[in-house]
Amino acid sequence: MFEPVPDARVDPEPITYEQPLNERMRGFMRLEFLWQQLSYHASVPNPWSSRSAVAGLLEILATTPELEAFVLNTGRVGGEGDGSKKVSIAASSAMVQGIVEGTIEWEIDPDFGYEVAVSVPGVDDPDLLRPRLLYQSLGRGQEYRTIVDRLKAERVAYLTGYRGLDPEILAGLHG
Repeated sequence: MFEPVPDARVDPEPITYEQPLNERMRGFMRLEFLWQQLSYHASVPNPWSSRSAVAGLLEILATTPELEAFVLNTGRVGGEGDGSKKVSIAASSAMVQGIVEGTIEWEIDPDFGYEVAVSVPGVDDPDLLRPRLLYQSLGRGQEYRTIVDRLKAERVAYLTGYRGLDPEILAGLHG
């Protein structure tokens, strides 16, 4: 998931910041600290470190509200069986280019409540962008609904294990 920072505990050549610091530099220093903390905990295989890594990620997101995060499928859409489609390198590259250039048209996904691409320059197959369409066109709409319900239940079950979790996070899973 995350690459650990090499020797995150000891920096042989610490960065020296000279005063006075402006607010922007303080923000960068805070993000650097949070990233090192997240990277360290992500590399330690125990439940407390996993929790600390997730908490660090959430704090990074809270610290940078203008930060945008994207999930990009680089495998297959529609499972492994008949009718599934491979996401080609060319399609993945077009998606990354669309993100960078801001040329993607988005809509709110009715199943999960987050934005999904409707159109991307260079990607001619809408099934690659919205799996729901592929499953429906193959007559596998109920299978898709079952997958959606299972994923939502798994996410809720996992996150309810975090005491003190903001209720808005769980409410967002019901999109």
